[in-house]
Amino acid sequence: MQKQILLTKTWTYLYADSTRKCNSPSGEERQALFDENGSEIANGYQKYSCMYPHPGWVEQNMEEVWEGICKASQLALNYSVNHKGATIRSIGFSSQRGTFALLDENEKLLDPAVVWSDSRTKKVEEKLRQLFPDERYRAITGMPISSSWTLAKIVWLKKYRSEIMKRVRWIVNGQEYFLRRFSAETDLPPLSGPG
Repeated sequence: MQKQILLTKTWTYLYADSTRKCNSPSGEERQALFDENGSEIANGYQKYSCMYPHPGWVEQNMEEVWEGICKASQLALNYSVNHKGATIRSIGFSSQRGTFALLDENEKLLDPAVVWSDSRTKKVEEKLRQLFPDERYRAITGMPISSSWTLAKIVWLKKYRSEIMKRVRWIVNGQEYFLRRFSAETDLPPLSGPG
């Protein structure tokens, strides 16, 4: 029987095999290969940076993150050479909820991704509370109103980056963007990015 390998990307604090942190000046990309029993057989690691253009703002260059994914994946594959004849059965991505990218009609990036920990939208959060009482908002979205979530950031972008927002066709979380880069059909389930 041919050995099968799973190539996954998850988060350190969930499964101890990848991180994407922007609480510090640099992020990390870690890819891991697992066998059919869930045992890690190889991994690859690559750093990338986060941008802080103003106090409280946190952005990422998704192309740099993509390069990190590719380099870390190649390292993981290189380390797995002692599993000759193995096939990769699945590839998985996850990203920090609330980090999103703006794409045009050709699925090209329009601006750096806005990271979940970006806090430029505190005033928008207050306005959202005036429009939607907390209980109503939670009943609709299942989440509290927060500047960490996508909605407040989109409202802010529409006001302060209106020229870019006019060109936006897609707003996607990291995993959708990277899956699409792998030429996968994009699945945007409702729970992919609530808020």
